[in-house]
Amino acid sequence: MAVMRNWSETEIADLMKVSPKIAKLNAERFSSWSRESGEAQAAADMFDGDVYKTLEMATLDDGTRAEATRRLRILSGLYGLLRPADDVCAYRLEMGRKVPGHSAGTLYKFWGTKIANALVEDAADVQTNIVLNLASDEYSKSVDRAALGELRFISPRFEEDRKGVRKMISFSAKRARGAMARWALENRYTDLEDLASFDVGGYAFDKETSTADRPVFLKTAN
Repeated sequence: MAVMRNWSETEIADLMKVSPKIAKLNAERFSSWSRESGEAQAAADMFDGDVYKTLEMATLDDGTRAEATRRLRILSGLYGLLRPADDVCAYRLEMGRKVPGHSAGTLYKFWGTKIANALVEDAADVQTNIVLNLASDEYSKSVDRAALGELRFISPRFEEDRKGVRKMISFSAKRARGAMARWALENRYTDLEDLASFDVGGYAFDKETSTADRPVFLKTAN
């Protein structure tokens, strides 16, 4: 976990590029952090972005939730690599931000190979050589590819066909990534061949534009 000091609201607003209101909220969060505060909660239950809205961890049955503990990992600018049930305190710190006052300069350099090394260990525990990367580009850049060794890093792309023009719509792609994570966990899929059957939200595998490490899924907009 990265070490946080008591940042002022002005420093937080400048560092995170957020409004004064959000800066004030996070200054209060950081100043109240303690192991005894009782404010920590499971990572997958705390995060609420678009990816997590379709992952819907709270609605998974017990067996699938246990599967998520084994196989699902969350990238965090502050904590590095999290299991869904790991306790975290509320915070805001995007992976792409600079870290003034620290010798690393950026969170990417701060984490270095640590996240990749942890993924290698976790993959060995579940006996797989595949990482299905459903993180955004900003976060997946924190995984040092060279440090993954023999692990394959598979990054699906989700596109929409809008009147003959193919586009990657950020909002829709985020939701599709969360839906794919849930789909893989619920169905206990572990093989790359299984990805071709993904059809949640109207997406279909597009073999013609897919590559070995970048499977493409296309949806025709109404």
